Formats: sequence, C-alpha cells, structure tokens
Amino acid sequence: MRLNYRIYPIDYVNELIRDGKRKRAMAFMSYWHDMEMGDHHSVGFYASAWSVSKSTAWDWIREFKHECDLFDDGRTLRNNAHYSYAKNSTERNERSQPNGTNDSKHPNTRVYEDSTERNERQQPNEEFNIDNNNTRVRFENIFFIYKMNGVSTGKKDEALKEYINHMQVPDKEMIRAIYLYTHDRSNNFKYNLKNFLTNQEYLKYISTHIRVLVNGSWISGNFDDDREVFRSSDGVEYELTVKRLAEKMSLGELTFEIGEVA
Repeated sequence: MRLNYRIYPIDYVNELIRDGKRKRAMAFMSYWHDMEMGDHHSVGFYASAWSVSKSTAWDWIREFKHECDLFDDGRTLRNNAHYSYAKNSTERNERSQPNGTNDSKHPNTRVYEDSTERNERQQPNEEFNIDNNNTRVRFENIFFIYKMNGVSTGKKDEALKEYINHMQVPDKEMIRAIYLYTHDRSNNFKYNLKNFLTNQEYLKYISTHIRVLVNGSWISGNFDDDREVFRSSDGVEYELTVKRLAEKMSLGELTFEIGEVA
C-alpha cells in the first residue's frame, strides 16, 4: 500500500494547463518530483526529456525555480501565521479570563454577526504582521495575500520596487484594501499588484467612513478595524469583521464614502 504522498503548487500547474501549456505543466511535475527526491539533472537532460531546446529548457527551469520559491514562501508565511494566531489567541484568552464576559466592555454593542465568524476573522491583522521593520517580509506578506485572493500579481520584482514607494501605508490598512479590492464585484478588471500600487487603488478602500444597509435602512458611521466594530453616527456600535464588510460591499449593502475623514 502506497503511503508516501507529496504536495505541489497545483495552482501553477492548473494555470499552465488553462493557458494551453500542458507540455510545460508536465515538465514542471517531473522537475518537482526530481527536486523532492533529490534526483538532480543537467539542463541537457531536461531538454532531452521534455523534447525542447536547451535554451527553452533553461527558461522553463528558471520559471520553475521562481514558482517553487513562491510556494515555499507561502508555506513559511502560513506556518508563521498559524503559530502567531495560536499564540496570540491563547494570550487573548488568558488576558480576558479574569474579566469573564465582554458585556461590560461594550454595553452598547449589538451583535452584527455570530461569534464563529468573528473568531475566524481574528487572523488577518496578525497573520500578515510578522515583522513590520523588515521591508522584504512586509512585502512578502502583501504579495502573498494578493496572490491568495485570486488576482494576478504580475512580476514580483517590479511589485517590490513599487511597494517601497507606498510603505507609509500601514500594513493592516493595505491588507484590508487588498481584500476589499479583490472581492469588489463592481470592478471586473483587476490590476496586478504593481499597478494596484502605482494607481493607488488602495485609497478607495482605506477610508473608514462608510454607509451600511441595516434592516432596510442606510446608516452612516465609522469602521474601527482594530476592534472590528461599526459605530453609527448616533453612537450605536455593531460588530463587523473585515470579511463580513467585504461580503456586504459585494452585495451592494455597504459603500465607502471616499474623502471623508474618520
């Protein structure tokens, strides 16, 4: 019975197949298998095995290495994120233990969504906030979440150069903007990451002043992403996670009032 199974970058393979590059997809699978097994070969060997020229084989191998790097980076980030979430979740529970429930903390807060959804969405601000003092790590966080939300990232090195010009935007604000932008159904055309930054598309989604449709009525107020709370103009608070915010926006039940200052 076979028990030794391996994972591989299936999204990349599927993308090649969709683009009519099945031969390259199969070449990548053989390259990946050799790498996993430690079975090293020359460019000439792969050129012969894949029935392509040496120059083509070399181009493919460089592309394959890039995709393998992305895959490894993603797993490292997910590993750090998973650890960070477990650690921070435990610390939050320990801090909140003596105080009992949160009723006294937010006596004027209405439950906008169930606690399960809220707990699931505790992750973003922690998941991608591993090391704010390191430009490379900050960019890898942004690049990873952009890619994982199903939008083409474009060339990584070009995106990094452009990202350096926008580092004044806090990570949590940029991540929220990316999440909302990639889920905005009113905009069918999506920029790659470099052009998303160059055109400052994120500015459309950073404003905290929003209007939300609640029980058939539009309510204006401000969104506090630290507490994940929507505070209406008359002071009433509603629990509102970033995930739920994006869902309501896609349904036309939430709009950002661009230009307003919280």
